[in-house]
Amino acid sequence: MQIFEHSGLSWYALNAAIKRYLAEIASALKPAARGRKAGSGRLLSEKQEVDLRQIICDKRPEPRKMAFALWN
Repeated sequence: MQIFEHSGLSWYALNAAIKRYLAEIASALKPAARGRKAGSGRLLSEKQEVDLRQIICDKRPEPRKMAFALWN
């Protein structure tokens, strides 16, 4: 109860953390890696990305003295 009062966690979250800690010791409290791996799900090749970046930089509205974007 002292941990509960001082931690600010809900009783459910605290109880789950204690159970995981007892079951798996300290490694249970480390956050797991989340999300996609870097570079997965790419649709363009590296060269296509570089070319596309160059096209976007070349076609910016500022050099053409336009006060609006050509795309959104």
